[in-house]
Amino acid sequence: MTLPDAVLSALGGAPLRSLPLGPRTTRLIGPTGSAVERRADSARKLDQERRALGEWGPATGRCPALLGQLGLRLWMTDLGGRPGAAADDLDVYDQLGVILAKLAAQSPPPDPMPLPEAIAARRAALLRGPAAAALRPLLERVDPGVFAGAARQPAHRDLAPRNWLVAENTVYLVDLEHAAADAPGADLARLGLELRLQLDAEATKARMDRLEAARRGASGAPVSAGAIAALVHLTAAGTLAWGLRHRDAAFIARGERWMALAQETGGAPW
Repeated sequence: MTLPDAVLSALGGAPLRSLPLGPRTTRLIGPTGSAVERRADSARKLDQERRALGEWGPATGRCPALLGQLGLRLWMTDLGGRPGAAADDLDVYDQLGVILAKLAAQSPPPDPMPLPEAIAARRAALLRGPAAAALRPLLERVDPGVFAGAARQPAHRDLAPRNWLVAENTVYLVDLEHAAADAPGADLARLGLELRLQLDAEATKARMDRLEAARRGASGAPVSAGAIAALVHLTAAGTLAWGLRHRDAAFIARGERWMALAQETGGAPW
């Protein structure tokens, strides 16, 4: 296996052992160290993860360090630790709030269009898709005007317990292949919905309140309830549409659950 010099240095040379961590993630173990290899399934995802790890992650102090790249493979430092869990202690959510504030404070690429126009375009694209009839009642509640004056900011965009690690009581964000500039509050809406897959409304609210208090305490800008509701609706609708388009039963089930939550709560499922 050809490896960049920085990766070989982290491993301490050969021989190597490999331990699968997921469908496209492997831990490489050498004589004196280890590293994690990620195999992207598209150039776009590789570019997103490389930029997040190389440009935004260092400022948070809570992401792996990028060690190298060859083709569609990336190597990064191995943080160890255990996978996150929805029921993690509230201290974990305190840490996540600070990480999100630091991530959002980094410089995003220039906005290609004003955010309200981008939200309107996202809604319109979903209404042209195969699930338009089912999504219309939800998407009609999305008001792009609530994003007036806002600009995109760096976000994880797939924030869920499976995408953080806890190592010696310290929380780290991993799996940043979806990371990109997005509407303020995108990570909050996504995480709140993800938690509701495993927790009831009260337990979810306790964790989201702690995360938000920590985020605001770390100079995170406020996000309006209207913006969160719009993002909850878009996230639920987008997930169901993706599942139907790719005939993915798990995504369809998740999207349907989130659609029901969004409809029942008016976009405030916690």
